[in-house]
Amino acid sequence: MTTEHGSPPQTPEPHLPFVSVAVRSHQRLPQLLELLERLRVQSYPRFEIVVIEQSSDTRERYREALDAAARDPRVRILEYPPLGAGRARNEAARQSRGEIVLFLDDDDLPQHHDWIAAHAANFADPNCVAVSGRHVLNELDSPSKYDTPRNHRLCLRYSCLKMPRGRTYHSRRLHGVTQVAGTNASIRRSAIERCGGWDDETDHDEDSFNFRFARIKQKQEYFAYDPRPSILRRLDVPGGLGRRQQSVYARLRAELRFSHGVIRRYHPWRFWSLYPLYVLCALERACRHVLESRRFAEPAGAPSSVPQQAS
Repeated sequence: MTTEHGSPPQTPEPHLPFVSVAVRSHQRLPQLLELLERLRVQSYPRFEIVVIEQSSDTRERYREALDAAARDPRVRILEYPPLGAGRARNEAARQSRGEIVLFLDDDDLPQHHDWIAAHAANFADPNCVAVSGRHVLNELDSPSKYDTPRNHRLCLRYSCLKMPRGRTYHSRRLHGVTQVAGTNASIRRSAIERCGGWDDETDHDEDSFNFRFARIKQKQEYFAYDPRPSILRRLDVPGGLGRRQQSVYARLRAELRFSHGVIRRYHPWRFWSLYPLYVLCALERACRHVLESRRFAEPAGAPSSVPQQAS
């Protein structure tokens, strides 16, 4: 059961695609409110903001601020108990009215007023199905710092084990990547409907869409990486699913659930024939995840280091 705040957005100009900015929020209400302020000043004329808000135990403390944000007719705040990552993503897509659904995490911030417009511009090509934008971890860093042949080659492309890669920090636009990122990612609503959305997973929830769509993809259709729509990723913010506070053991269990669930579901022969490699890969990813999470949790002013293979 949901409670809806706000009213339907006004009908804007008809010549641009209508974009739904879909935000899944859990236990990050101060960051969500800051994000809504940043989104409301976007220059793009045709958009709505759909929030799947799941902080049922802390929500009333922020009731006044949430109600004030929802007075903007473009903002809809839908209240739920905790749904889990996959269910929340599907619900966000279901509630969205736009031709393009633009996913953004509640602790991320668009870096400029034309963020939505930069995403939408890609869909002038009818063969463009989805776009992932650039992630910024330190606003002082230039994206050219990450413009290496290796980063360009591996960015948003699955490994031979079908493990996801990130590397979404560089400045080169890429056509034909095989992944859509979990945040700062826009997808045609029609593509979501064609493949049935996402599996109900608690982690790596974005990957099931990529595997599903690969099965029905037409030859001319493609995913893209575009560095122009950039966001600041605030990886020192707690909350959400608690991934950043996980121990190596908890993260190892999550990685094994992903390989035993999603990869085995969509690539069973590969999974069973290479099973020992998946166990080793899960351990390596779990250790790397915890080390990187601790690095980003360093106090402000400490030197930053960007993971080159974070998903």
